[in-house]
Amino acid sequence: MRKSLLYLAGAALIAVTPSCAPLINPLSQEYQQHQIHISTLEKLCDAPITQRQVTVHLYVSSKPSINAFREHKDEILKQVKRFYKQYSINLNFQDSPSPSFGFYTPNEIEVDILGSKDELERRFNEFSQTGYGIKFDGENVKRAFPAYTAVTSRVVMINEESKTYLLDETTLEILREKRPYLRDLSKQEIFIGATAKTISHEIAHLFGLPHQESMPPLMFPLRSEGFPNLMAYNDFEPTKDNLLGSTLTSMQIRIMHKFLADDSLYNLFKKCHDPHLYVTRLAEMAEN
Repeated sequence: MRKSLLYLAGAALIAVTPSCAPLINPLSQEYQQHQIHISTLEKLCDAPITQRQVTVHLYVSSKPSINAFREHKDEILKQVKRFYKQYSINLNFQDSPSPSFGFYTPNEIEVDILGSKDELERRFNEFSQTGYGIKFDGENVKRAFPAYTAVTSRVVMINEESKTYLLDETTLEILREKRPYLRDLSKQEIFIGATAKTISHEIAHLFGLPHQESMPPLMFPLRSEGFPNLMAYNDFEPTKDNLLGSTLTSMQIRIMHKFLADDSLYNLFKKCHDPHLYVTRLAEMAEN
C-alpha cells in the first residue's frame, strides 16, 4: 500500500473520477496495516471539536454557460456552509474579482467556479507553469474531469458547465427513473445539491481528507447515518433536508479539526502533496 500511496503523491490534483482510486482487498496485508493505523490515528487526532473559522475566496467566471450557478449561487453557498457548520467549521465566503495563485495557511482557501473545460485547462496550466512547487498529472485535464484540487496552493477548480445537464427535463426524467429518491425534488434542488456536494467534496481535500475508496471501510465507511460518504465517488442521495445527500464520519471530522488546529500538520500536508499519503503519514507519526 505504501508503494501505491507514494505513487499517488506525485500528483497534487485530486480528480473527481470513479476510476482513479483502487479499492483495498480486505484480506490483504495492506488492509490489516490500515487497521492498525486507525487506532493510532485516533490517538493523534485529539484536537477538540470547537468552532473554527475558514475564509473562502470565491471566484466565478463571467462565462454565460454558468448563468445557472450565478442564479442559484446564494442557495448553493448556503448549503455548503450548512454542511460544514454541522461539524463546527464555519466557512466565510468572500467574492473575488479574479483568481489567485493560492494561500498558505490552513484556514484560507479559494474556490474557482469555471465556465468550460477549456477554461479549467487554462487555469490548470497556470498553476503548472508558475513553479509553485506543485506536481501535476497532465493526463487528468485531457480526460475532462469536472473538478481538481491544487492541495498545496489551497485552491479548488470546478468546471461548473459540467453540471448544466441536471437542468434538462429529459435528462432528469431518465435520472428519476433510475433513482426514485430524486422524484421528490425539483430540478433546481437537484442542481443546487449536486453543485454544493462537488464544492464541499473538493474543500474537504483541502482539510486533509482523501477519497473514501482509497481507505479501508472501517476508517471511511461508504455509508453512515443513511447517506453516502462525502468523499466517495458514488452518487449523492439528496433529500429535502439534506440537498448534498452526503455525510462524514467522526474520524473524518476529527482529521479536519486536527488539520485546522495544528500548523505542523499543515506543513506535513504540503510536503505530502496528496491527502492519501498525508493520512498515512499521520498514522505513522502516531505509531512512533
